[in-house]
Amino acid sequence: MRALVPHIHLQEFAVSGEPLDNGFACIVTQENADGAERKNEPATYWVKGSEVYAVNDLAHDTSPELPTAPSEITHERVMQAITPTLKIR
Repeated sequence: MRALVPHIHLQEFAVSGEPLDNGFACIVTQENADGAERKNEPATYWVKGSEVYAVNDLAHDTSPELPTAPSEITHERVMQAITPTLKIR
C-alpha cells in the first residue's frame, strides 16, 4: 500500500487495504483536521506489486495520473473486501 500514498493528493486521509485478486483493495477516506472521518464515499484503488490503479470516479479525480483498474476490479468488490475490516466510529 506504500505505493499508493504518493498518488493521494489530500491533506488529511486514512488508508485501509485488504487482499483482492493477487493485489490489494484500498480505500482512502478523507479526514477532518481532528482526525474524524468525513462521511463521504471513499476513493477506491487497487494495488498490484508497485502498480496503483484508480477504481472509482473519486479515485480518478483525486489521482488523475493513475491508470484505470482492470474491469473485474470494481468499486463494489473493493468495498466488499475492506468493509468487514473497517472500524465503526
